[in-house]
Amino acid sequence: EPSDVLLEIPPGSPSPETSLELELSMGSLSESINKHLSENSAVAENYFFI
Repeated sequence: EPSDVLLEIPPGSPSPETSLELELSMGSLSESINKHLSENSAVAENYFFI
């Protein structure tokens, strides 16, 4: 599902603060995905080949 964070980015060049928030959000998202995949090793293997 689309992240609500993406809707908060103003049009035009993002400010350093916005870039940092997006980076942190993406990092958290990656951690969540990695955690989910680590709990389902068979699924994780499929993702690595995409």
